[in-house]
Amino acid sequence: MSKSKTSALIFPSNRTKKRRIKHKQIRTFINWLPEYVEQLGKMSDAQLAKIIKCSDVSVRVKRIKFGIAAYRPASDTYEWEQWALELIGTMTDKALAKMLGVHTGVVFRRRKRLKIPAFTPKYNFKWTTNTIAMLGTMSDSQLASKLRLSAVVVRKMRSELGIRPFRKQPEYKRSAHVWTKDEIELLGTQPDSAIAKRLGTHKVTVAQKRRSLSIASYRGYQETIQWTPELLSMLGKFTDKEIQNRTGVSKTRLCAKRKELGIASYTSLHQVNWTPELDAKLGTISDRAVAELAGCTINTVRNRRIRLKIDRFTPKNTLL
Repeated sequence: MSKSKTSALIFPSNRTKKRRIKHKQIRTFINWLPEYVEQLGKMSDAQLAKIIKCSDVSVRVKRIKFGIAAYRPASDTYEWEQWALELIGTMTDKALAKMLGVHTGVVFRRRKRLKIPAFTPKYNFKWTTNTIAMLGTMSDSQLASKLRLSAVVVRKMRSELGIRPFRKQPEYKRSAHVWTKDEIELLGTQPDSAIAKRLGTHKVTVAQKRRSLSIASYRGYQETIQWTPELLSMLGKFTDKEIQNRTGVSKTRLCAKRKELGIASYTSLHQVNWTPELDAKLGTISDRAVAELAGCTINTVRNRRIRLKIDRFTPKNTLL
């Protein structure tokens, strides 16, 4: 132990002395008057501690020393008479508690202990065929307000009859729309909502049909694209994304124009129907020659040859 701590224990300061004296007075010097002793168990330990100006522990220790039970509110120690027990379940717990002058929890605990079901008000309402037919056609709360009943009563009657609850159907239902040539020509010339309103269908149906035909959506602010020979020559030779980056034309417009002209996409050049005749020529002639015969790129031929483990064609030197 350090010198400072030992000196503090041997020579305490005035502040420490006062604290020790105050703590000793709280622990030992409690003047238990007969009035205070009589109040033990008649009020909570915390309330009595505030009156005596001591801790709750001191009051609890004194009460246990005298063998006095802890204080409980009068509502918890209510003595139930026979007439009061007969009223449980015939009215709500709140109404019975108000009649007996106790807390609602006292009635609730006694009812649970006696296994008595809670009171449910009975309505003098006669369910006719018309009112039963309304069950499930609208929400329980809407029907309850219409019949001036509780929603619980409506839900209970519906569940007893095995009727499913009302579910609001979505406003939009997909319907098979038969498209004519004149209607297809309208796609892309006007907004989808305007065309849908004109045809009497939903705008989602119009949008799905337009996308299936690769028709760009209507943009009133966009200028018409000038399809120059240079732009048309790029179709199929490059990917639509590369052309879009170079010219600024959207991929949807490029794809639609390419399909209109019957030009295959750039990616389709890599998809070759390899026949046994083409496979037999791999390695016997150059990859460039095979690519010209197959109508694909040289890399496609090279990858096919490597996959089949065929050596590259090397022309033989005929010179002696």
